[in-house]
Amino acid sequence: MTNPDLVAVPLRDGTELRLVAGVNALCECEAELARAGFNPTQEMKFLNAGISGTVSAVRALVWAFAKDQHPGLTLRHVGDLLGTDGEALRKGLAEALNRGSAEKEDGEPSSGKTTPPAD
Repeated sequence: MTNPDLVAVPLRDGTELRLVAGVNALCECEAELARAGFNPTQEMKFLNAGISGTVSAVRALVWAFAKDQHPGLTLRHVGDLLGTDGEALRKGLAEALNRGSAEKEDGEPSSGKTTPPAD
């Protein structure tokens, strides 16, 4: 089953970077920003408002949204990709955020995953 929240971003080298927004990815991004000395709340407010925020915030968010789809992906690699494919990645990031925040119909899973069983 394909994930309806997945955004495939075509890259110049003919490959793609797959992004999925979700709670765990957002938490990973916040943790990385805090580790680097940034205020995650402020950075996320800037990004959500369409203000670019810092390059570090964009890089951390792309990394967090892509890392489950691309094991071994590093922040440094994402930084290199932003240098060559920045516009495509920013558009993909906006689309992933949009899909991840869209309200789901009743009974529709948010990411194609099933609900954990009740105790």
